[in-house]
Amino acid sequence: MYANIYISNGMLISIYHNLKAYFVSLGERFIKTKFAYPFIFLMGLIEAIIFPFPQEIFMVPMMALDKKKIFKIAGLLHILLVYTSSIVWEILFFRI
Repeated sequence: MYANIYISNGMLISIYHNLKAYFVSLGERFIKTKFAYPFIFLMGLIEAIIFPFPQEIFMVPMMALDKKKIFKIAGLLHILLVYTSSIVWEILFFRI
């Protein structure tokens, strides 16, 4: 009635490596565009104002792929968090 599907360990490892190579190449292409840092800024702004969404999902792979800019990305995110929290503070407490 049911088909016996046999997936070997080597097949799973091959699928893993293919997916990893695809996502690494996709991430490397995204990091090199001019939209990478504004995208992090936009994600932080949306996280602070609208809904809590972890921007670390995007930030950690960017840091892992471009190890020379780890402190630049982390510093940018820190400045971003201070800036967006001040915007939210102003919207919530001074405009209502």
